[in-house]
Amino acid sequence: MPENSPRLRRVYDYLAWWLFELDEQALSLELARAVDPGDDQAPWQSRLILLLEASAGLHEDQRQALVAVVQASPCSRIELTVLQRALAGERDFAQTELPAVCEGPEAARLSQLGVRWQPDWLGTIQPEPYSSPLVRRLLDQGGVPRLSEASKRAIRALLSPQG
Repeated sequence: MPENSPRLRRVYDYLAWWLFELDEQALSLELARAVDPGDDQAPWQSRLILLLEASAGLHEDQRQALVAVVQASPCSRIELTVLQRALAGERDFAQTELPAVCEGPEAARLSQLGVRWQPDWLGTIQPEPYSSPLVRRLLDQGGVPRLSEASKRAIRALLSPQG
């Protein structure tokens, strides 16, 4: 992997999450594990690895360490819980509350799944349109793009020692 600067960590983190959204779980996990998260990115990477736990082959001590990192962030904690439940087939999140401090793509994904903000921000503002391939996949809405083999090869090349 090329130099692991903070800027590149952020790019790789987004790429790993996007691969997860597209249901490219093996490639997503490979990228998430290859990136040294640094202190500021740990909840993002930990959340992703926990969502891919079935294929991650985690030991209990590794799992608990990742859970502790995610638990420290109220938004990551809620998102992990809701997405784990959604991946297991649950679809009713109307009683789940999203803390007011949560924002951005995480909050938009959760809102699409039916999680509500506390206080109810959506009662006073109209959110910008947001379309998550993960949410479309979970809700069987279709339209989830597939990654080409050429794109997969290019991403795997990022993971090679030559970068």
